[in-house]
Amino acid sequence: IITNASITYSPESRRWAVKGFVNNLFDEEYRTMVFDLAGDPASGGFGMAENFAGNPRWWGVSFQYNFGD
Repeated sequence: IITNASITYSPESRRWAVKGFVNNLFDEEYRTMVFDLAGDPASGGFGMAENFAGNPRWWGVSFQYNFGD
């Protein structure tokens, strides 16, 4: 299970906000796609599978400012 987390702070005026986030909080290894090419090589298969790994843990911060009323 992939867990993401975020926290946002905004004052009462809601004029601005700052947000911090972490995606893949526990740094789980997972696959986003697999091409199974493992068929029997004698009958035209390649005898392999191609795996695409998911993103590792990553984090960031964003800032939002609201112009006008």
